[in-house]
Amino acid sequence: MLRLGLPFMVVLSLSACTTGGAYRSTTADLPGMVVSIADATWNGQQIPKSGICSNEGGADRGPALFVRDIPDGANAIIVQFNDLDHPSLDRNGGLGSIGLWLEGASEALFPPVTGYSVDMPRQVFIERGALTRGRTASQGYLAPCSGGHGHRYVAEVLAVYKATAAGEINRVLARQPLMLGRY
Repeated sequence: MLRLGLPFMVVLSLSACTTGGAYRSTTADLPGMVVSIADATWNGQQIPKSGICSNEGGADRGPALFVRDIPDGANAIIVQFNDLDHPSLDRNGGLGSIGLWLEGASEALFPPVTGYSVDMPRQVFIERGALTRGRTASQGYLAPCSGGHGHRYVAEVLAVYKATAAGEINRVLARQPLMLGRY
């Protein structure tokens, strides 16, 4: 498990286009979770060939993640994928925000998702597509696609309460950054 420093702990809000609205933090000092990559091809150092976008010869496959210590009250995990070395894609899910519905679990396996696709595994939803245009435009997740320039790719994993009824507020209950690797 890799943990990133304090700069990665600050997220002002998580926007949603289709499935929800902005999320509010329940406290200024949110607890973390234990998050690890659950895919042997991803080592947190180098993005594997299968994890690179198909525009650059990869297979567009995102990593599976194992999340533990999910706080009570969370009904979803949101994973914001970011490229820290690309100014418009370095935060708030620049490469897509993908969610997993929970059913009262304190741990969950976030399955791998495929880039450039709106077809998601069971219980998985697109919170917001990648903030890209042109040949890398994606309505969902965008796999690392920097051309191999050593960009740092991270996942910001959020445990949230996603409003299910009118008048409820979307809330972030915990967050944990995770280094996915460089490409």
